[in-house]
Amino acid sequence: MTGSDRGSMTVAQLEQLQSDLQHALLNQDWSSVTDLDGRCRHIVGAAMQQGAPADLLVAMGKLLSTYQHVIDACAAHKQSLSAELHRLQRHKQGVAVYQQMQ
Repeated sequence: MTGSDRGSMTVAQLEQLQSDLQHALLNQDWSSVTDLDGRCRHIVGAAMQQGAPADLLVAMGKLLSTYQHVIDACAAHKQSLSAELHRLQRHKQGVAVYQQMQ
């Protein structure tokens, strides 16, 4: 397999990975995001060993943009979970006070 063929395969892998990440993000499938992150590390590591032709750099740039969306979504999800946890703790405290007054 030539270097160009490997580069094309890596670009295709990165494009598929980007698509899979976007799909997982839309579905808030955090388990898949975790799995895809590991796959990404492997593909990018292999790509970096091959050198970085222009098409590979473009694919990596697009993947980086998708990763930024994933990071933003994870931060928002974390904030949402934190707010929900605080709300539940307040309700739990309210229930405890109510039960003491009974």
